[in-house]
Amino acid sequence: RTILREGWSRLLGLITPATNPIVKSVDREETNDVVVERIVLEVEPGIIIPLVVMQARDERSDPLPVVIAVADLGKQKFLAARPDAVSTWLEAGCAVCLPDLRGTGETGAGSSHGPRSTGTTLSCRDQVLGQTLLGSRLRDLRSVLLFLRTRKGLEKKVALWGDSLATLNPPERSEVVPYGVDNPNVQAEPSSGLLVLLTALFEDHVNAIYARGTFASFRSLLDSQFLYVPHDSVVPGALTVGDVADIAAALVPRPLRVECPVDGSNRGVPIDEVAETFAPASQAYRMANASEQFSLNVTGQDDSALWLADQMKR
Repeated sequence: RTILREGWSRLLGLITPATNPIVKSVDREETNDVVVERIVLEVEPGIIIPLVVMQARDERSDPLPVVIAVADLGKQKFLAARPDAVSTWLEAGCAVCLPDLRGTGETGAGSSHGPRSTGTTLSCRDQVLGQTLLGSRLRDLRSVLLFLRTRKGLEKKVALWGDSLATLNPPERSEVVPYGVDNPNVQAEPSSGLLVLLTALFEDHVNAIYARGTFASFRSLLDSQFLYVPHDSVVPGALTVGDVADIAAALVPRPLRVECPVDGSNRGVPIDEVAETFAPASQAYRMANASEQFSLNVTGQDDSALWLADQMKR
């Protein structure tokens, strides 16, 4: 774990929060069932992170466990796509935090991730300056964790949910499409799943991790010259420090569920290939007598939100 932390710190750039985040504004709304707070954090000078914190309107004396959910498209799209998951966490007695990290949701520069998009330009700029957008988002998420630790009524330990809302490209559809021609293939959204794995690598108090739609491996990006992944999700030199499965292995024995991993063409990966790719993680959990804490699925499971809530109760 120490070796991976050192290696990824070198590749990602600055990932440690510079200062304690400053609350710029708070808007509180109460309904019959839920308390919703819309908060704006300044995590560093000029960098604003909007977030929503929700909890059931119950009088409780015990601190609430916290689930932080992130998606590349932001909190509004996540709420629209995963309302049942949010309801499950609230009903289970968890507080739910949905932040728009740098370049996502309200802080994004549009939904396009193509070669000429603003997001790609910003990601390229960061890399030229020795930083990565993924590293900046990791710093933002760690700042959100710092903020939540100061909140009364919330537990110090949290669960992380990193989600992709992108549809998969079918295997029968060719990835070979000339540039400038209408392309039916869509890009993957692997960054959020990768982000929660990296956050758990650097933050020991993360209690459980769920990653959906992230890379099965960085190695898979070398299988074809045609890539359907955002520029900000590709970390130069990643394979010199380890692959996705190595990060997962370093999280043992914490509960970890990985679902719907994709390759560089945004296609689902067969279960036998996924099992082989994640063999280091499976072995690490098995050697720690924690095999039941690690699960790997090539399709989304209906009970994933409940699984995460159960881990927090434990």
